[in-house]
Amino acid sequence: MPGRREQASLRRREEDRSGVTLAIYHVSRDFERHVAALRRSIRFRVTCQSQRTTSRVPKKGLDGVLWELAPGKTPDRRRVASIARGIPVVSYSEHGGREVADVSRARGFASHLRAPLRPAAVARAFGAAPRPDLTVRLKPLQAALRHRFRRADVLAELVRATLVPVEPARVADALVSRMAGWLPVPAWAVVAVDHEGRTGLLGRRFVTDELERVIQAIGLWVMKRGEPFASAAVAADSRVEGVGG
Repeated sequence: MPGRREQASLRRREEDRSGVTLAIYHVSRDFERHVAALRRSIRFRVTCQSQRTTSRVPKKGLDGVLWELAPGKTPDRRRVASIARGIPVVSYSEHGGREVADVSRARGFASHLRAPLRPAAVARAFGAAPRPDLTVRLKPLQAALRHRFRRADVLAELVRATLVPVEPARVADALVSRMAGWLPVPAWAVVAVDHEGRTGLLGRRFVTDELERVIQAIGLWVMKRGEPFASAAVAADSRVEGVGG
């Protein structure tokens, strides 16, 4: 029988073999310096592509996308979404200023990292390692959110954004766009139920195919019960039928 050290080593090797496959979209010429630690780690499989020349990524087997941000440049949200096609997208930059982090939040990236990219931070950003509970992550933002929501122009801007469009999808897109800029939550969606009782997503932000099924099941539960839904572990929640694993 192997000892505790040998067992721990075997578990680490097994975790490493499972791996995390990432596509990195860069704008810097020295991008290899940014990803050097990821390339050295056997836990990650990395492909690097220039934002200037690439339009899509292979979805099969890809766990996430890293998107480089630069000061003074705002990424096209629709282009990022069309490239990722529902795969989680995390932004990163070698510039530590608040400007880049604000752009990341406003454009709805799941998280924002500082280059050079550290394997532990990347693993947490894509859920490959334990991360703090949402309430813990929101606590440092409470004061800023209270200050923001006390301003009348915040509500007025949201009302203008949702009243001007006449198409429900555009209203939903305006809602998820604002919420993604306010709260650090990886994915957002607006769920609607048609006259036949079928649920569908009117607006979304970085929602994978698997997550869409979960969201639709939760939306159906909310519409039937008329109650808010909250869960610490949706996969084990008996209220949501057909969701597990």
